[in-house]
Amino acid sequence: MNTTPQASKEDVLHAFSAESNPNADTLASYLKRYPQYREALIDLSIELFTAPKFDEVAAEKVPNDKSKQAWSKFQSLLSCSSSDLI
Repeated sequence: MNTTPQASKEDVLHAFSAESNPNADTLASYLKRYPQYREALIDLSIELFTAPKFDEVAAEKVPNDKSKQAWSKFQSLLSCSSSDLI
């Protein structure tokens, strides 16, 4: 008799997403162990397999001259309004 409590959907999805290499074989293994969460596992796997890897995400762009000018103007407006309060 098996008295082990059944894993929740959230626990199963979290475990799948935390796998070191969530590939098709990993998905097949989870689908076999948790057929009741088939749709959720497939949806999550699609998201994981199509999402860009952290090292593939483009680095932040360096601010251009217009954004530097806007930031400078914003800072000067802040300093003017704070000196007006004194």
